[in-house]
Amino acid sequence: MCQNNSATVNLTNNTGLAGTFTVCHQYSNDTPVSGSAYIEAGGTAQGILKVNFNTGFLCDGNDYWWVGFKVQSGNYASEGSCDDPGKQCTMNSSDAGEAMPFEVTMTEFYMNMASGNCSTGVNPVSEELAKDAKLSFKRPSKAKK
Repeated sequence: MCQNNSATVNLTNNTGLAGTFTVCHQYSNDTPVSGSAYIEAGGTAQGILKVNFNTGFLCDGNDYWWVGFKVQSGNYASEGSCDDPGKQCTMNSSDAGEAMPFEVTMTEFYMNMASGNCSTGVNPVSEELAKDAKLSFKRPSKAKK
């Protein structure tokens, strides 16, 4: 029997630079979901993304992930795009309800999950490719005091 599950992604910025980060997730053939946040160097965006996935008998599915970010030195992304995440790292029932501590550096995207850890490379990408990946790189405006 299939069981619907969800988990939350917390993303830590270990690039050494502040910037805007987007994380995308796709469960099997479902529509990808994304979350974005401006994150200071060394900071963490708590709950940047809530993901849904299924587990149980005859409920085989795969999870696909992507990260993209813009910092002072340029645009960076993992394989694929937000519409077509390129890294398979499948969740299972032990991930249900968890707050998963993901992190990104200038060269790696780490997906740390209760069911096991995965990572994939991050590379510089052109502004054109960043736009094609549908990244939004705007720093939030600060409220006036």
